[in-house]
Amino acid sequence: MANNSKETTPTVSFNEQSQRIVIIGDQTARNMATSLAQTRSNYKNPKKYFISGIVYPNASIEHVIQCSKIMIEELQEDDWLVLCLGSNDSNPIKIGMELSSLLKRQN
Repeated sequence: MANNSKETTPTVSFNEQSQRIVIIGDQTARNMATSLAQTRSNYKNPKKYFISGIVYPNASIEHVIQCSKIMIEELQEDDWLVLCLGSNDSNPIKIGMELSSLLKRQN
C-alpha cells in the first residue's frame, strides 16, 4: 500500500476567484508544486494561482486517481490539473483505461 504525503508549498494568495493548479501523482510529482510556486513568484505581476500538490509515493495510477477523486471532481473549468502517473505501472493499456475513465467522469 502506498504512503500518503502532502507536499507543502510557499504561501500563495487564494480567494474564491483564484484559479487553482493542482499537481497530483506518484513519487515523480514530489516538489513540483513547490518549484512551480517559487518560479511563478519571480514573475513581475504574476497571475495569482492557488498551487497545491499531493504525492502518493509508489502508488499505482488507480490508487492515485481513487485517492484524489473528490479533489479532481471539485475543480472548476478554469482550474488546471497536472497528473504525474504511470511510473509504478507496467501495463500501458491499464494506464490508458484509467485516464480515459477519469476524463469521461469530468465531461
